[in-house]
Amino acid sequence: MFEEVQGRDLATVTFVRDYVQLGFDGPSFTLVVDPVVKSGGHEFRRKDNGFCDALVSLINKRLLRCELEENVSMRLLFDSGESLMVPLGDEVRGTNPEAVLYYASGNNVASVW
Repeated sequence: MFEEVQGRDLATVTFVRDYVQLGFDGPSFTLVVDPVVKSGGHEFRRKDNGFCDALVSLINKRLLRCELEENVSMRLLFDSGESLMVPLGDEVRGTNPEAVLYYASGNNVASVW
């Protein structure tokens, strides 16, 4: 399901109140649950200083692959060695029925977790 986005560069990071959007020049993700960015041997969570910088630093990095472990996590692995992980367990969703929305080109919702 992620064939279209794999191999593309991250083009945009948009912070919207309580969620984040990642754009790959066509396909995109809306992250309703806060991601964890792994960069330079460090993990950055939304509450951490440097989180926004770490997330924005992924712009222009090529997405190697997406890994999905149902009800556990989704990982975006970049060619630079950095990664982004979104937890998918019920304990992090709170009252939100979805944690991640994946939009294929044309803004059609392809998948929801």
